[in-house]
Amino acid sequence: MDSNVLINERRRDLLDGLAQARREGLFFDAEIVCAHEGDGDKKQVHVPAHQNVVSSASPFLKKLFEGTERNAVKGVHVIFIPDVSTKAMTMILDFIYEGQVVLADASDVAAFEAAAAKLEVVVSAVKEEDKPVAPKTKTVDLTQMYGSSVVRLEGGRAQCMACGKQLSTFSYAVRHYETQHEQAEMEFKCSICEATSKNEDALFQHLRRKHDIRRSAMKKKKKKKIVKEE
Repeated sequence: MDSNVLINERRRDLLDGLAQARREGLFFDAEIVCAHEGDGDKKQVHVPAHQNVVSSASPFLKKLFEGTERNAVKGVHVIFIPDVSTKAMTMILDFIYEGQVVLADASDVAAFEAAAAKLEVVVSAVKEEDKPVAPKTKTVDLTQMYGSSVVRLEGGRAQCMACGKQLSTFSYAVRHYETQHEQAEMEFKCSICEATSKNEDALFQHLRRKHDIRRSAMKKKKKKKIVKEE
C-alpha cells in the first residue's frame, strides 16, 4: 500500500515568522539575564527570547530552561548567564533567529565564538575559498541617519518615533521605520509578474512564495553586480 507524503511548503515561512516576532518584540516567553558592560561598571540586562527557538539551537540553554519554573511576577522563564555579555548573547540570538550574523571586528568574532562554545551552538564554518568577495563599502552610522526617527532605549531596545512602537534592537527599529513609514508612499513591483507590494520586505515575501526566489539569492546577485562594476 502506497503512503502519501504531504510537504509543508510554508515551513520556511514559520522560521521567518519567528524571526519577525523577535524583531517586533512579540510573544516572548523567556528572558536571559546577561552582564552588560558600560560606563565603567557592570549591570544585569534581561535579553528577551522565545524558549522553544533558542532551546532548539542550544542544548545548554535547553537544560537551563528545563530546570526553571515560570517567574510568577514576569510570567516568563528567567535564566542567568552572568559570564556572557549582552552583546555576545545578542549576536548569538541574531545567528539563531536570522540564520546569519554580521561580526564587525576581531573582538566580535572572539566574543561570538566564546559564547557559541559555552552555549553549545553549532556554527558551520565557511572555507576561505568559498567566501564571497565583498565589495568595498563605507561605514554608515545609523544613529546619525535615523537619530530623529529612531531612539535607543535601555537594555538595547529602540523606539520608532513615527508611531511609538518599541522593538528589541536598534537595527530592527530602523528596519521597521524604513518599511512601515519611509517606504509607505513607494511602490515595489515584481519584475516577473508585475504584482505590487507595499514595501521591500513584502516584495521579498512575494518572490519567495510565488516564484521560489530567496532574499539571499537576490543579495548574492546584487553583490556580484557591484563587484563587476568596480
